[in-house]
Amino acid sequence: MKKKALIRGLIGFPGGVTICLVITIIESLIVGDGRFYACVPEFVEMAGSEIMAVIIQTLLAGLVGSVYSAASVIWDMENWSIAKQSGIFFAIAAITMMPVSYLLNWMEHSIAGIVSFFLVFLVIFVVIWITMYLIWRRRIRALNRDVQNRKSE
Repeated sequence: MKKKALIRGLIGFPGGVTICLVITIIESLIVGDGRFYACVPEFVEMAGSEIMAVIIQTLLAGLVGSVYSAASVIWDMENWSIAKQSGIFFAIAAITMMPVSYLLNWMEHSIAGIVSFFLVFLVIFVVIWITMYLIWRRRIRALNRDVQNRKSE
């Protein structure tokens, strides 16, 4: 299990970087002034330069991707309930995302900003969880139908 988590974590690093890049492109398009905003301006100021901010953000986005991917081994724990798997994965995801988001100024540095970011994070997590649950439920039902059809032949 540890080896599988390590391999998934290594594979997850470029995924985290890619997702972060896509988000910055979308945000830059939304601003609509023709410029590319690689990082939040407050973070650029804190980092001392744009290149240093981009390097730090890239490494932290990769770290988030690695942690999420490594933590995906939780879903392979067949002796755990789906509630336990979901709770532990959510805790790992939140414990990773919240400090990274705070550091990179992806959230307002206030109690309201932290709470609102967490609520958005929770909603996104729940939407993805429900979507994946429904997809897997449909796949399992199809597999069960195939098994039943083969038994009746």
